[in-house]
Amino acid sequence: MTKGQQKTYFEHIVFFALIIGLVYLLFFKVVFFTVVLIFSYFLSESVYPLVKLTNRIGIPTWLSSLFGLLIALTLIVFIFSLIVPVLIQQINNLDKSIPQLIVNLENVLNRLYYSILARFGWRREVIVFLNGLVSNIQTSAPSFALSSMFSIIKGLTALSALVIIPIISYFMLISRNYYRASLKNFIYNILGENYLNIFIQIYQMSIGYIKGLLIIIFIVTILTYIGFKIVGLDYSIIFALLSGLAYLVPYIGSIVAIIPPLFLSIAINKSLLLTLEVGLIFISIHFIIGNIVAPFIFSKAININPLLALVSILFFGELYGVLGIIFAIPIAGIITIIYKNFEPILKNRRG
Repeated sequence: MTKGQQKTYFEHIVFFALIIGLVYLLFFKVVFFTVVLIFSYFLSESVYPLVKLTNRIGIPTWLSSLFGLLIALTLIVFIFSLIVPVLIQQINNLDKSIPQLIVNLENVLNRLYYSILARFGWRREVIVFLNGLVSNIQTSAPSFALSSMFSIIKGLTALSALVIIPIISYFMLISRNYYRASLKNFIYNILGENYLNIFIQIYQMSIGYIKGLLIIIFIVTILTYIGFKIVGLDYSIIFALLSGLAYLVPYIGSIVAIIPPLFLSIAINKSLLLTLEVGLIFISIHFIIGNIVAPFIFSKAININPLLALVSILFFGELYGVLGIIFAIPIAGIITIIYKNFEPILKNRRG
């Protein structure tokens, strides 16, 4: 290997380390900053077509940006005013009904218990298992409900801090061309064209993934809510949101999200038919979205092998918990982009 090749290889190693460090910083150390920046960006980009249109008729950028943001925020507040009160009411009702849920579940387990005894006779293992299951539910359900309520309160409190998002979005709109050109020139002048192309690929993948994820969460939430509402499942908004947010954790999230509505249909409604309907609706929606809609939406943004996705979820989840699980897919996408760009260089080095 010549000195020039050694220098190029060293530069690539430094660049790779820089990207990994930047990903770690943004996704695991300054998460609030990253989330605010992402939401600000998407808010500004959603308003930009209106700003561009009004600029053509002579309205200044600062005025059209302000007008567009006011329209967008009014629409968001209107939607939240419809959803949040109902959601809070359902959460309060669910919290109050937890003791009755436990009683109903005990009755279901007792019927299952005596059915097993009638069929198989007295088995010590069965008795120990069912008694332990009921005992665990009795002790963990109240604390789970309390911790869930505190989490929701913390989440609603954190929303007040997001007042800064419209401000950042406004400045992103009025200086859109400037900050984009400045960032590109900075990367190009410091690192060169090849590295600029890698950054552009990472940017396009990340934005495409987030856009696709938001679209899928919205579609799944709406379809699940309609389905659960038709069959008469209580707390349909809560479980519809849970169903949509399950896509934050690919493959695994859907399996976890189906448990609460099935549990509720058994414990409260005591209806096998409702349980089957809920399961059929949930599985049908996730099957269609997961196998038809999601591949179509994500095909141009991110292309990751399912095995790599699962390994990434397990690996980063073990390292960083919930945040690691949520950010595992985009991190795996970034690593894939870097590897594909460095693969020819590594092959030349081995040659």
